[in-house]
Amino acid sequence: MCSQSYYPYWKVQAPSQLGMRRAVEVADGFRLFATVTTSKHDFSHALEGRLTYSGLWRKVMLGEPNREDMVNIVNGCYPSLDTISSKLIDTFEKVNSLVSYQFGGLNLAGGFSDGILHRFSLRDLLKWCKRIVGVDLNFEGLGLASSGYQFIYYEAADIFAASLSSPDKRQYVAREIARILGLFHQAETMHPTDKPIIQARHTDLQVGRVTLQCSDKPGINSEGAFC
Repeated sequence: MCSQSYYPYWKVQAPSQLGMRRAVEVADGFRLFATVTTSKHDFSHALEGRLTYSGLWRKVMLGEPNREDMVNIVNGCYPSLDTISSKLIDTFEKVNSLVSYQFGGLNLAGGFSDGILHRFSLRDLLKWCKRIVGVDLNFEGLGLASSGYQFIYYEAADIFAASLSSPDKRQYVAREIARILGLFHQAETMHPTDKPIIQARHTDLQVGRVTLQCSDKPGINSEGAFC
């Protein structure tokens, strides 16, 4: 929060939290609002806001967006994806179906935590779309090149499949994503499970998604201790 925007409201109450040096003073009636999307698979809606601040939180319950809502949102945020938005949403819904019904919920931290059934949300879909439009791909017409779908697959596997704790589940979801995108037979070679792709060039070194620029100056003093 920006202190300048909320300063007129910080007057009376003083909610505090352990580990904080000072409290934040707020006026009577001041509330923090958070939107919460719920579904019949989510039973975390009974949980309060944020422990010490739960008395100041007001949650606005929203139903899950339907397909038409998602199409409108994706096309509104990223108009260039209009020709492939339906395929992207098909993939997103298929992944959520696999996670919810076949795997019993998304395992984000190696275990079922706090009784919350994790599923991918609209935020994950929009994150995927943002990565896609960040690359120079031609979405006009019906002829998106296979290399374009390969990139879309890479990003989907990174966002959706990589979040699963089991290697078998990751591979299964990755294969399903590739099948929907028409890349089923290439899935195993395009998404290695043991190590990232490494490319060494004259100007930089690429390790998976990370690019390291080369430098003429040594980065480590070979005579000193390594730390």
